[in-house]
Amino acid sequence: NQELLNLYDDISDSSSLGTWLGEYLMLSDNYMRGFEVIDAYKSIKPEDLQRVAKQYLTKKNRSVVVVTPAKKGKS
Repeated sequence: NQELLNLYDDISDSSSLGTWLGEYLMLSDNYMRGFEVIDAYKSIKPEDLQRVAKQYLTKKNRSVVVVTPAKKGKS
């Protein structure tokens, strides 16, 4: 739902909508492709997200970064 809200916000005025349609026309040679993307987002179910998360968000696929602040006077 958040992604749909972001998309709708991106096309909230006629200038933004025109730019958005033009981008899809240039990228896919089909200005209606953007609306197909919106329909695809609408078809995603929570179970789909959970399935993909379990597949890709594993210990094997993660990276852990430990950041410690520098001591004063050093950069």
